[in-house]
Amino acid sequence: MQKLPSFVALSAPLAAALLVVSCRDAADPYPPRFAITTGSRPGLDQFNGTLSESGTQLAKGFNPTNPHPGSTLVVTFMWVGSTNTITKVFDRLTDASQTPVGNTYHLVEYVTDGGISMATYVATNIQNFPYPSTDPTEGDILAVEADFSEPTTDGGVVIATYSGVDPDFTQALGDHRSASGTGSSATIADPGAITADQGSLVYGISLSNGLVGVDAPNGWEPVSVLSDPAMKSDAEYVVQMDSGPAEPQWTWFYNEPHTWLATSLALKPAPGQALVLDGTLNESGSTLAQGFYPTNPSLGDAIIATFMWKGSTNVITSVTDRLSSGAPVGNTYNLVEYVTKGDVSMATYVATNVQNFPPPGPSEHDALVVEANLSQAVSDGGVLLSSYSGVKASFVEALGEHASAADTASEVATVDPGTITVQPGALVYAVTLSGLAGLERPSDLNNISTMSDDSLKGDGEYAVSTAATATTARPQWTWSFNASTPWVATVLSLNPK
Repeated sequence: MQKLPSFVALSAPLAAALLVVSCRDAADPYPPRFAITTGSRPGLDQFNGTLSESGTQLAKGFNPTNPHPGSTLVVTFMWVGSTNTITKVFDRLTDASQTPVGNTYHLVEYVTDGGISMATYVATNIQNFPYPSTDPTEGDILAVEADFSEPTTDGGVVIATYSGVDPDFTQALGDHRSASGTGSSATIADPGAITADQGSLVYGISLSNGLVGVDAPNGWEPVSVLSDPAMKSDAEYVVQMDSGPAEPQWTWFYNEPHTWLATSLALKPAPGQALVLDGTLNESGSTLAQGFYPTNPSLGDAIIATFMWKGSTNVITSVTDRLSSGAPVGNTYNLVEYVTKGDVSMATYVATNVQNFPPPGPSEHDALVVEANLSQAVSDGGVLLSSYSGVKASFVEALGEHASAADTASEVATVDPGTITVQPGALVYAVTLSGLAGLERPSDLNNISTMSDDSLKGDGEYAVSTAATATTARPQWTWSFNASTPWVATVLSLNPK
């Protein structure tokens, strides 16, 4: 299965939102992608873009679907010109009155060379616009605009929002830099290495003054590719798995002299819990619970909850949701797979079309919590909790094939839950659990979370099928055991709307 963008977080209807990569008439090269909300890890929310614009204003809206309030907005303006003539960047609605919204946009990087310019701005914790947008004429869409002191003959905008970023701009912004260069054959465009903390979202964009082929940075995920007769841009992002350098590199395939620009910046994750209670497994007692911190999923999302514990029987009596204040919510969680081997057990539940909770940014009293009630206490356990947009509302229609497997091994072992059939555009969710041992993740899936304590280690992954017809998925992990150890694994698919 082809690897797809990781940590994507955006609101339903997903297919409509993500089929708009830019304002072009050409068919979108990217299939529908699912949203994932995983606590404080940043993720792509909404995006859009346009080129072939001119005049003293460059603007673009998030049609057809506004981003989540509280997300962070990154906007890059590109134009023909050699000086930064932007006088103002602001947001507004797309109604006839162009109603001001009022978020603050900070210039992070400006770079120019060869008669083209690129300026990237960031606004954190955006607010004061309709969510969800409901006007059928799209008069309630959030738009971002740059005013220029001089008209430009050609320009454009890339806009994208990201969930899970620190809401304070001074805390959110990490390292950033830009560079430029020229070439007349295959040429590497590289803004230079920046340092990014673990869990940070790194945004990168390159612009060329020639309409030529481009290879995106290896391992990065696409935001938008735009082109017109004068310019071409490619915006990408990645979530930093470990603290260290991040250095996007594009290859522009020139056959005559051209100029490239490149920018990268890091956005730090919001503080708060990520995927498991107290940030670890290592939970005990007669309940296992986890909340969505710092951001609730969207109404209508599907939630996948995997409960893991030390034990050999399914002691879960019910799975329910509530607010962190204690108020019951009432969504239905369906058991999809339970698997056990030796002294480890794992049960995965799915709820579709979740409702009745405050979206999308919880305070300390309104976070959505999913809880398993147990018939007997466990000595060690935890929860992997994630939510996805774009899934069919009916559980019966949403659930595709699913499978589990379990065994024991005492040395290096490649394990998998089996092969399932996956429909076009469907989500694949996979999870494994074992003792504390070395683990190599599936190379063709995107990581949700890898977590461990003194006796358990679990790993959750996902991907979305890009195939035009039904295909298969068989996620495989490699565990490195040094003694006889049980392992379990589960895979399931959820069908798109």
